[in-house]
Amino acid sequence: IIELPSHKQNFPNEYEKFKEIFSNIVRDKKGSLAVNYRFQKRWIENSMRNFKDVLFTPNIIIENKDQFKGSPAVIVAAGPSLNEEIENVRYIKENGLAYIFSVGSAVNTLVHHNIYPHAATTYDPGEFNQNVFKGIKEKGIKEIPMIFGSSVGYETLENYPGKKYHMITSQDTVSNYYLKDKEDKPINIVQDAPSIAVVTVQLLYQLGFSTIILVGQNLAYRDKERHSAGISYSKEVSEKEMEEGLRVKDVYGNEVLTNEGYNSMRQQIEHYIKELPNINVINTTKGGAHIEGTEFIELKEVINRELKEEVVEEDWMDKGQTNYDREYLKLKLVNMDRAYEEVLKINKDYYNVVDTIDRLIVNRNFAQAEKMYTRLNRELERLENNDFYKIFILPMNRVEYKILVNSIDRLNIERDAYKKGLEIIKNFGRFINMCIREIEELKPIYDKMSADIIKICNTDSEVQLC
Repeated sequence: IIELPSHKQNFPNEYEKFKEIFSNIVRDKKGSLAVNYRFQKRWIENSMRNFKDVLFTPNIIIENKDQFKGSPAVIVAAGPSLNEEIENVRYIKENGLAYIFSVGSAVNTLVHHNIYPHAATTYDPGEFNQNVFKGIKEKGIKEIPMIFGSSVGYETLENYPGKKYHMITSQDTVSNYYLKDKEDKPINIVQDAPSIAVVTVQLLYQLGFSTIILVGQNLAYRDKERHSAGISYSKEVSEKEMEEGLRVKDVYGNEVLTNEGYNSMRQQIEHYIKELPNINVINTTKGGAHIEGTEFIELKEVINRELKEEVVEEDWMDKGQTNYDREYLKLKLVNMDRAYEEVLKINKDYYNVVDTIDRLIVNRNFAQAEKMYTRLNRELERLENNDFYKIFILPMNRVEYKILVNSIDRLNIERDAYKKGLEIIKNFGRFINMCIREIEELKPIYDKMSADIIKICNTDSEVQLC
């Protein structure tokens, strides 16, 4: 920021407010860019590899929407304060006073204390996410249903011993393309978020829960602890992390140390609490960060005041697979196969235009090159309108695609014809080469997914294949 000294001097409060807002916008943009770059390929690959599981498991939102009106739910997170609430959580579970959903690593702390939640939710697209459920798989625990986001790391679902249920995520372009409800109702999705707790709040709201109780949602450090007990891969907070930490208000009105990641999660929870009408969220996390829109009440008191009767129905998740529209699925499969065949021609035509521009620039035939730029834009539009690109390739390369698109306006005003030509060749050439490589790498995964769809469409809807 280049500041005008007189403005800073005459309007100090406004200046500081602007600087804070501007810094937050820049930080959020950088954070979003980093997340997109890190997971752009995983989101799509996971969605493709998980598609069979999506087709052969119940959609928790479709099958259970608004089923729990008037019922309370407990979201158990793996913050350090969970250690103090184990017996309270056990009491809630044993007496059926609320439905218990573990988020992320908290399932390991609960299992460590022989408490099985009513369901464990997961959505993280990273390969590491499989470690959260490693212990459950090794012990062969079948009593904990998993509710997975459809773009979750595909390794997480492999060999899971318990029942599985799915929710479609906003990052899953695959399910959003291929699937339609048999009754032609819109398929509700959950928006991607920095934390599984945020996703689970959205889920529980759609299921109709009247009260959501947060347990172990510290969103801050406790001394050098970041997680509760029983999590083998947890690490202590380092000295560097302590030094770089942020100070925020805790549930008692004091200051507590946190980091950018936890702070972003807190802000997202606050956003959904504000946006979702008639949602009642109680935060029971002792020493945790204050979450705007929640009321802090210790869990023991919540049990005495709010959780007075048994509400849990043990067969609440006994649902069959969701019957998505199979005729629609077949149609989309045919359309996508055609789109793939068209991709091969688009790539060839696009590449030929870039190659022609290259020769024209080398020969300094700038007038002809300008005409070819128009042709190149048309080829890019063909690419953008192709289903295979729209559903798979562009989302997998969203960062690079945005960089390419942003460069077009800048190049349109470039006056140096030679420099402009070289930049176009470099930018567009690099992009198409990258896309061609991605298509080659993705083809076996696409073929496997298509084969699964064909097998599914030719199978009686009541038969379970997985």
